[in-house]
Amino acid sequence: MRKHTHAALRVTNQSTTARWGDLRWRDACAQKGTLSYSALGIRPTRRRYARAPRRGCRYNGAATRDELKRRAREASQYAYAPYSGFPVGAAILASNGEMYAGANVENASFGLTICAERNAIFQAVAQGMRRIEVVVVYTPTPAAAAPCGACRQVIHEFGS
Repeated sequence: MRKHTHAALRVTNQSTTARWGDLRWRDACAQKGTLSYSALGIRPTRRRYARAPRRGCRYNGAATRDELKRRAREASQYAYAPYSGFPVGAAILASNGEMYAGANVENASFGLTICAERNAIFQAVAQGMRRIEVVVVYTPTPAAAAPCGACRQVIHEFGS
């Protein structure tokens, strides 16, 4: 049986990552002051490290993460992916504690395809949210798949 992956992303203004291990590594290195940006392949203008969600957020750890995983997996069932056959679901936690989910929607014109991450974020924005705290991405693969460049930019734009 194939094991499915949920990639949970903690959102910061500086970067996002698709693996919890990377966040722990980045946090540990930031505390020691040994974080190497060249190893991450980025050159930021200012140093900002991954941090815990803001005080106003209702993020309560494992329970919220499990609910986000469930919603992301559920959303992937509604994905429209006739060309790639790669259904993806995403769920986000907004700064007010509300959760939003989205699925990828493909189009014959590839540029018109929308990824699950952007779909979920745009639903939140359409409801008036402007800050997101956590992004969870579900993919039907054994290893986590990182968000595309467009999704990373949108996550950066609305990340807390």
